[in-house]
Amino acid sequence: MTEYIADAYRLNFTIQLISVELLLMWTAPKRSRFPLRLVAGLPVYTAFCLLFPDPLGIPIIGSSVIRFAALALILFLFDANWRQTLFVCTSADILQNISLNLSLMLRYQFSLSAEMTVLTYILTITAVCLVWSFVKSSLVRTFDWNDKDRGTAKLAISIACVMTHFAAESACYANGLDKNPYARLTLAVTGIFIIGIQYLLQSMEKMNDERKLFITMLENERERYDISRSNLEIINMKYHDMKHQLAALQNAGESERNAAVAELENAIESYDTVSRTGCEPLDAILTEKLPHCRANGISFNFIVDADRLKNIASLDIYSLFGNAIDNAMEAAGERAEGERSILLRVTGRGNMTVIHVENTCLGKVTIVDGVPVSHKGEGHGYGTVSIRSIAKKYAGTVTFSSENGKFSLDMLLPQQ
Repeated sequence: MTEYIADAYRLNFTIQLISVELLLMWTAPKRSRFPLRLVAGLPVYTAFCLLFPDPLGIPIIGSSVIRFAALALILFLFDANWRQTLFVCTSADILQNISLNLSLMLRYQFSLSAEMTVLTYILTITAVCLVWSFVKSSLVRTFDWNDKDRGTAKLAISIACVMTHFAAESACYANGLDKNPYARLTLAVTGIFIIGIQYLLQSMEKMNDERKLFITMLENERERYDISRSNLEIINMKYHDMKHQLAALQNAGESERNAAVAELENAIESYDTVSRTGCEPLDAILTEKLPHCRANGISFNFIVDADRLKNIASLDIYSLFGNAIDNAMEAAGERAEGERSILLRVTGRGNMTVIHVENTCLGKVTIVDGVPVSHKGEGHGYGTVSIRSIAKKYAGTVTFSSENGKFSLDMLLPQQ
């Protein structure tokens, strides 16, 4: 048989590849009866990879069969889009290859014993997984496993890089350099470079999506702000007219006056949610949101030092408080009547502006990487992305917390 079988390469490759693929895919949505599928699929996969005939005796063909078998098992276990699955599996393949090349480099450089070779496999694959974790956490904070409309170009570039890498490895075998430690080191470094390319592509795709999202959000929020300002002007005019009408009715007949006064008082009460904090865009938001809170039994209290907001752009104020209050109303609305409340405070602490939004919620909100995760299963909410962006724009910080049935947003912004 070929050298790669004689050196137990097939067994090592079979185990390493599926181990790394499972590690990278573990957070993906799993198919029904996942434990049973895993218990049944692993032995079948392992037996097939160890027993399939290799009549050509060419290592790259044998390893390609194992790669397809591992991919088939991953698709059998996980319910993710095939593009995303294949992209991650190519990363796993490269990571396994990096581990292999580092281990063989050490083995050929220092003539290690069989026991030490096994140890180097364990150490290098652990190191590689840590490298991957760092790359993923620094470049890709979220991964959309079910994105069916994106990723074709990213996947094509990734596969092209991987194929080039394995072509270089095959050239090493063909030229008798497979036992050269420097050749193995070169292949390992090339693999790390490819991993970087893959996740830079992923990061660029996410950044492009966020850029488009922000443009859309800004356009929508500017339109909503204009509408809210217009509504506020209409309400103020109506409020002013009603006061004059009440004054005129003082000279009307008693029965006529009483009926008209009662009607006007009811109308005025509906307009009495006009907010006057001294910050025009925040007044527009509160005037828009307070009637909704009243209609849904949500107690809304606010204390606002408008001077603390004077250096923040109107559109940013509208975006920040609009998203925060929308999220608060949605969460508070899930509680039973009598338990729905929102508190908004804008105060100062030295040269810092302190913004606090607190609301009751049903259960504890999951916080991942300091960001609340949407219970709708759509990853991090777009409103949260906008809030964090505004905090960063003004060199501030924002934190989210959840305890005792309440969710809080706290933002600190330095005075400009």
